[in-house]
Amino acid sequence: RLFQEKDTTVIEVHDDGPGMSEAHAKLGFEEFYTTKPDGTGLGLFIVSVCAREHGGTVEVRSSPLGGACLRMTLAEKPASPPR
Repeated sequence: RLFQEKDTTVIEVHDDGPGMSEAHAKLGFEEFYTTKPDGTGLGLFIVSVCAREHGGTVEVRSSPLGGACLRMTLAEKPASPPR
């Protein structure tokens, strides 16, 4: 889903899989953290860096489909780069 909410753009990706435990949801954004034997642990980390760079946030929620929902918010006006 893609929609506007106040002064932000929201992107949500839902699935109907087993979902994510609260512990995995917190650790999932850490660099190199993975639950997969052949995973790199970079997927959610890169998503979180992109969200931050655009003045936004990213979080894991429960999906009404039964699985997980990855919710990214992006500021209407991106934050100014550091000087």
